[in-house]
Amino acid sequence: MNDYIAKTRKEITDILIACNISPKPSEVGVSEIDALNVALKTALDNQRKQAELNEKLDDTKREIKKLSARIANWQNELNELMKKAQAKNEDDFRYIGESYNNWLKCKDKYEINRRNLINLAGNEEAVKSLELELKETDSFSLSSEKEELERNIEDTNKQVQKSLQEKGELNEKIKNILQDEKLSNLLFEQKVKEEQLSVTVKRWATLVVLQSLIKQSMEKYERERQPKVLQEASNYIKIITDRNYRLMKPIGEYSVKIENADTMERKDEIGWSGGLADQVYLSVRFGLAHAFSETSEPLPIILDDVFVRFDQDRQLGTAKVILNVAKSHQIFIFSCHPLTREIIENAIIEIGLNDSVPLTHYIIDDGTIMKV
Repeated sequence: MNDYIAKTRKEITDILIACNISPKPSEVGVSEIDALNVALKTALDNQRKQAELNEKLDDTKREIKKLSARIANWQNELNELMKKAQAKNEDDFRYIGESYNNWLKCKDKYEINRRNLINLAGNEEAVKSLELELKETDSFSLSSEKEELERNIEDTNKQVQKSLQEKGELNEKIKNILQDEKLSNLLFEQKVKEEQLSVTVKRWATLVVLQSLIKQSMEKYERERQPKVLQEASNYIKIITDRNYRLMKPIGEYSVKIENADTMERKDEIGWSGGLADQVYLSVRFGLAHAFSETSEPLPIILDDVFVRFDQDRQLGTAKVILNVAKSHQIFIFSCHPLTREIIENAIIEIGLNDSVPLTHYIIDDGTIMKV
């Protein structure tokens, strides 16, 4: 029995030491057993908390796995959408999306204007008749009719103002002579004036609608019926700017403007950058050369460091235009930049000219001209 007690006390002492509890020098008593009991409960509680944390950790890992799978699915969907849109990267995809949204806005705007036009004209047949009439009308007739309508609108506005003033005067007179025996005559005169005013207002509304239609027709004419030289120059500037801009000469003006193909915003020469101004000038010169070649022998064209003020995209677009003009003209390009040859060769590859346009390179070294 004593051996059992001694053995038990030794086990308790070992457990106390393992739990970092210093046993008393005297024999192990109830207090040490209570301390062990507290330590055991604490250990069990910590074990339970650890199990709960492990369970939460497993749940978190599973949730992360699910989220990773969803992200992968989204990435696959994004890649599929980019593939369908033929986008090179996400920025390109966003650009395509913005372009599509802009197209939808323009489409909605067109449909709204179309409906408004139908409401003003009455029906589709009337709109078609109006479009046909506008196509058969020249710019001089439109300009003359516009001036006449503006004069009529101004006269009508004056008449409206005069009628409104007369109406105010009549109301004041009616107020002052309500009991006068001439009231019936004045009321009749007022009725006549009101009918005249109604007719005048309807006429004014008609003239306003016609003014709007004429303005739209003039804008369409300015975009579609430009002089041949300017048409050629506009085609060249479209190639150089990747169809971002086109050239036009407004009716009655002697200046050339550029129009943004997406926003229809027009810019005068004062709003052009240095590079854009050079590109417009070059396009107009090519247009003049093309027009001149139709009536006489084409003359050689000499260009000096034409790519200096252009960015990489505009350099490639300009090279395409030069190669296009080179089909009917001999072109000399002088440059001290070694990349000029590379720009021309890249343009040949991109548009697939191959050997259809003869191309020869020369270098000048110490006063000697040598063929490359």
